Amino acid sequence: MTAGAVISEVRRALNDEGGTSRWPTPTLLRYVGDAEREVARLRPDLFLSSGSVMLTPSDPSSSSAAVVLGEDNRAVLVDLVSARALLEDQDAGNREQAAVYEGRAYAALGVPRG
Repeated sequence: MTAGAVISEVRRALNDEGGTSRWPTPTLLRYVGDAEREVARLRPDLFLSSGSVMLTPSDPSSSSAAVVLGEDNRAVLVDLVSARALLEDQDAGNREQAAVYEGRAYAALGVPRG
């Protein structure tokens, strides 16, 4: 899975598709890396390779960069990146929606919301 695939889903979730993007791609790339580090903090077991080697979360610099988490955690990344983007805004409605995305991601990971 690539960072670009995650960002495409984030843009769809946030209705940020089309000509003028509210959140620039470099910002969303940074959020993808932040989301992977958050998952690594909460569930380090998801970063174990088949050879029991601990993988390092990605820090994607382009949309074509691969993310470490597998396809089965795509929704978690999309939710965490969407929440982070919405938290940029000062609008109370966005904060509430961000909490929904974050809660859904934490529930999918099976960890209490911190």
